[in-house]
Amino acid sequence: SGRQLVFMSRRFDAKGDLLVVPVEGGTPERLTDEQTADRQPVYAADETRIYYTASAPIGLEHIAAFDLSSRTSRRLSPTAGFDPAPSADGRYLAYTAPSGVGGAAAPHLVLLRLSDTTTRALTLGETPAGFAKLVRLGEQRYRVIFVRFPDDDNEDGIVDG
Repeated sequence: SGRQLVFMSRRFDAKGDLLVVPVEGGTPERLTDEQTADRQPVYAADETRIYYTASAPIGLEHIAAFDLSSRTSRRLSPTAGFDPAPSADGRYLAYTAPSGVGGAAAPHLVLLRLSDTTTRALTLGETPAGFAKLVRLGEQRYRVIFVRFPDDDNEDGIVDG
């Protein structure tokens, strides 16, 4: 945001917590606790929430939302996922889902509609995709910019895809 910086720190918890600090400097405030490993924070367009990747002690990572007024977190993504990328108009959030989610063979991008948390796959296939950015082109029009990266997922010494 323009007034505060959110970041992940291992100051209080080796797994990682989210903290905010005023841009002008000051004492960081801890937002999340040791119950989850938290990382990759990003502000919502209206700066009322922070989206981030969280993982419980048992279970896969997922996307969570921290409400800055109520100071509470809630799970947002119905599937496992990481790397949240909200749209500038606050209507959508893209994230990377790991292999196996939705039957996909590789990490792929998922689009989550924030009004009702419905999702749809943006990419599928054998080549992993991630690090999305949503760019609004007009009313109801978006461009998704992302990285498709080759990897040796089956560890046979050959780069896949």
